[in-house]
Amino acid sequence: MGEALRTLEKAMLVSLIYPVTQSKLPLLPDHKRSPKLHLLDTGLMNYFAQIQTEVLGTNNLTNVYQGKVAEHIVGQEFLAVKFNVLSQLNFWVREKVQSEAEVDFIHPYFLASQIEKYLDWMETQII
Repeated sequence: MGEALRTLEKAMLVSLIYPVTQSKLPLLPDHKRSPKLHLLDTGLMNYFAQIQTEVLGTNNLTNVYQGKVAEHIVGQEFLAVKFNVLSQLNFWVREKVQSEAEVDFIHPYFLASQIEKYLDWMETQII
């Protein structure tokens, strides 16, 4: 399965976004954990989720598919402004096994400013 996903990534159909668990730079993705599968075509994502008619008839994308369309578009924008091959898009998850805490996207530029404080605070708030 992993090789098939990497092949789709090389074909530029998907982007595999790996989690990080630390809140300090440098961001080190955990390749042992499952990545998020980010389709690089919003139309394909809408088709696979069978939400084409919902997307066309809405005034608010955050209401469609529990906000996943808005999350997808933000991810697309982050990937579009990726300025070099070493800058990766990641997401943050808490290390505890039972935890479902997650920050959708972490970018080194933003982490260096305020996100680091937010992640430290989030660690203290979520059980």
